[in-house]
Amino acid sequence: MVVCGTAVKGQTQTYANSEENGKTGLCVICGVTNPTFPINSSSLTDYSNFVVTVGLGGVTVYQTLIFPSVNPNVGCDEIIIRIGSGATLLTANLLGGVTVQSYNGNTANPDAVVVNSSILTLLGTDNQGEIRIKPTASFDRVRLTLSSALLGALSNFRVYFAYSLTGKPVVAATTGAAAVCVNSSTGLSNTSSGGVWSSVSPAIATVNAAGLVTGVSAGSTTINYTVTNATTGCSTTVPHTITVNALPVVNAITGTLSACIGKTTTLSSTTTGGVWTSGTPGVASINPTSGLLTGVSAGTSLITYTVTNANGCVATQTATVTINALPVVNAITGTLSACIGKTTTLSSTTPGGVWTSGTPGVASINPTSGLVTGVSAGTSLITYTVTNANGCVATQTATVTINALPVVNAITGTLSACIGKTTTLSSTTTGGVWTSGTPGVASIDPTSGLLTGVSAGTALITYTVTNANGCVAIQTATVTINALPVVNAITGTLSACIGKTTTLSSTTTGGVWTSGTPAVASIDPSSGLVTGVSAGTTLITYTVTNGNGCVATQTATVTINALPVVNAITGTLSACIGKTTTLSSTTTGGVWTSGTPGVASIDPSSGLVTGVSAGTALITYTVTNGNGCVAAQTTTVTINALPIVNAITGTLSACIGATTSLSSTTPGGVWTSASPGVASIDPSSGLLTGVSAGTAVITYTVTNGNGCVATQTASVIVHTQPSIPAISQREICLGQSIDLSSLNPADVNGTTGGSYVWSSSIGGAALSSTTVSPSLGNTTYYLRYTKDGCFSDSSVLIVVHPKPPTPHVTLN
Repeated sequence: MVVCGTAVKGQTQTYANSEENGKTGLCVICGVTNPTFPINSSSLTDYSNFVVTVGLGGVTVYQTLIFPSVNPNVGCDEIIIRIGSGATLLTANLLGGVTVQSYNGNTANPDAVVVNSSILTLLGTDNQGEIRIKPTASFDRVRLTLSSALLGALSNFRVYFAYSLTGKPVVAATTGAAAVCVNSSTGLSNTSSGGVWSSVSPAIATVNAAGLVTGVSAGSTTINYTVTNATTGCSTTVPHTITVNALPVVNAITGTLSACIGKTTTLSSTTTGGVWTSGTPGVASINPTSGLLTGVSAGTSLITYTVTNANGCVATQTATVTINALPVVNAITGTLSACIGKTTTLSSTTPGGVWTSGTPGVASINPTSGLVTGVSAGTSLITYTVTNANGCVATQTATVTINALPVVNAITGTLSACIGKTTTLSSTTTGGVWTSGTPGVASIDPTSGLLTGVSAGTALITYTVTNANGCVAIQTATVTINALPVVNAITGTLSACIGKTTTLSSTTTGGVWTSGTPAVASIDPSSGLVTGVSAGTTLITYTVTNGNGCVATQTATVTINALPVVNAITGTLSACIGKTTTLSSTTTGGVWTSGTPGVASIDPSSGLVTGVSAGTALITYTVTNGNGCVAAQTTTVTINALPIVNAITGTLSACIGATTSLSSTTPGGVWTSASPGVASIDPSSGLLTGVSAGTAVITYTVTNGNGCVATQTASVIVHTQPSIPAISQREICLGQSIDLSSLNPADVNGTTGGSYVWSSSIGGAALSSTTVSPSLGNTTYYLRYTKDGCFSDSSVLIVVHPKPPTPHVTLN
C-alpha cells in the first residue's frame, strides 16, 4: 500500500547509505540506472530508475538499499521508501509489480509490500508516494524489485530515498552521582521529559518518581530512566549504575554512663578513629578524641560517637549520659549555743545527712539526730554532710558555742498544801523561775513562788536560774498536796435533740447538778435530767463537798443537736393509674412513704410514685440527720382513672393497595400502625391501606381529660395482590366446544390456592359450566382469580368460524 507521512517527534531517521543492484531472467533492455544516487539523504531531485523495456517473461530488476547498522527494534522500527511514477505515465505492465522486502543480511524477513503498476498509475505522471513496512524481525537492508511477467512488457519506476524510522524515543544520558551510602540519598536527573525511574535491585537502592535514590544495602545496582513514545508505545531505557557503599561498623559505647556535676567519666568504643560529641554540652561536655566526659549541670545528654569510613559513609553509636545533681543541702538551723551538760538540736531540711563535731571535747553531736551536748565551755565547728543516691556529696557547717552554768542556792518554805490551797516557796538567789514537775498535783507562780494545790499527791518544784548567756541551773524540792473528796465521772448520753431529754448521773451521791448555758440545755439539780432547749453545747457540772469542807466537781459537755431542715416536696402531684411521677426535695437522704399504698405506692429512696387506683394519698418525706434528729414534709397526690377503650372492630385483612376501615365505639382516639411499611392507617378515620405483604399491629389510643392514656390493639394481615396475565385469542369452528378452565393462567405474583371463576361479564355470576360452545362470531369470556379476598381479572376472545362447505364429487 502507499502511505504518506513524516517522522513522529522524538523518533530517529536513519538513511540507507549504500546499495547493491542486479537483475534476473532474460533481461534484454532492463536494469537500474543511476543506482548510486545520494541514497543517504532526502533529495527529491536525484533518484535511481528501475527499467524493464525488453525482456522475456519472468524478468526482475532489483536494488538493495543498505542501512549503516542493524535495526533490532521489532514492532517499533519502520522502513519508509519514497518512490515515484516517472516522467511518463506507463500502464502497460498489468501483471508485473513492485515488491519491497526487508532483510537482515541475506535473510529475508516475511514482510513484503507488493505495489502493482496500476497503483503507480494512480500516482499520476511524475507523482510520488511513500511505502511503509514494519519488519517482524531485526533488519539492516531493504530490497526493491521491479518484475515483468509478460514478454516485452514495458514498465519502470523511480526510487528517491529510503530510511528507517525508530519508534523508540531518544533519551538523554542520566546525570548524577555514581555512589551513595546506605540510608543516604542522592538525586539523579535526565533532561528527557516524561520518563519513569526504576531500580533493578530495590533491595540495594530505591528510587522515587523525582529520581531521588536512597541506599538500602551495600552493593551495585542499575537505576533505569524509561521514556515511552505516546504515539508508538515503544520505550527507551537509559541505565545509570549506582554503587551503594556500606556504613562503617561502629561498636557500642562503653564506660560509666553517669557522673556528678563537676566530676568526670571516660567513654570509649572498640571502633577507633571516631569523634565524640555531646548533644547538650550545657549538661555534659566531652573531649572529641579522648571521650573524657565532664558533668556540667544536672540532666541527661545524648553522647554520639561518629565514625566516617574511606567512602565517606557515616555511622554512629549513641548513649545517654546522666549528670547527677549534687545534693542541695539546706542551711543548718537551730540554736547555735548550749550550756555545759545541756543539749541543742541542730537540723537541716535536707534529710539523710551525717553530723560531725570538729571539737568533740567542747561539744559532741549525734551523727544522725543532730543532738549537740555541751561538754566544756568553748566553740566547735559542726559539719552536716549529705550523700545522695547517686553518690554525689555536699555539706553545710555552723559554729556552736558552749556556755558555763550559773550557781543557784537552796529552796526554803512550807512544803505541803491542800488541793486548792496555797503556800509560798523562795531562794536567796534572785531572778529565777518557779515550775512544777506535776502541775496536775501542784501549780506554782513562776515569779513569786506562790504554790497552789491541784490534786492529791506530790510534785517536784524546780527553781530555775538563767544567766546572761542563757545557761540554766536549778534547785528542787518535793511538795505534798492533800486529797479532795473523790467525785466519780458523769455518765449518760451526752447529746440530745431540741425538745428531747437525756439523764446524767454519778456514782458519787449527794452532789448538785448545774448547767453552764441553761438557754442551750437545762438540768434538774438533783435528778440530772437534761432537756434540749436550742442547738449548741453547755458545760454540766456535778459538785460534791466532803465533811472537811473540801469541794470537788465533775463536768461534762452536753451537745444539743438541731433538727434537720426539710425543704418542701416538689414535683407533679397527680398521675394516672399505672403511670408514675417523681417527687423530690432539695433536702437529700430522706425516706418516702405513702399514707394509702392502695391508691399510690412510692419508692422509699427515689420518690417515684406509681398510680395504683383512683383517689388521693398523703405522701410523707422523712429526714433523719447524722445526729438521729427527725423532721418531715408532706403533700397529697391524686391518682386519676384511665379512660375505657372499647375493642377494635372491622375487617382485619386487606390486599396490597386496597383499604379497610377499623373502628371502636370509644370516640376521640388516634390510630397508629406499628409497621407502616406493611399497612398504613389514617390517624383519625381508621382507614387502613395495605402497603406490602405481612402483618401489622394497629393501635387505637384514647387520652381522657386528665391526660391518662389507654389503648386497644389488633393485628391486620396484608395479602399479596394476585395478578394473572391476558389470555391469547382462541379460534374454533361452529359447533365445536372449548373448556375455559384449561386456559386458567398461573398467578404471576406466585400465590397459589386461589379460586378461578369464569363469567360472561367482568365480576359477573359464574358460568354453570366452563365448557362452552359459542355461536358464530366473536364472544368474550371473563376470568376472575381470587386469593385471600384479593382478586385479578383477565379475559379471552373466542372466535367462531363457519364450517367449510361439503365438497360435491361427480363421477364420470
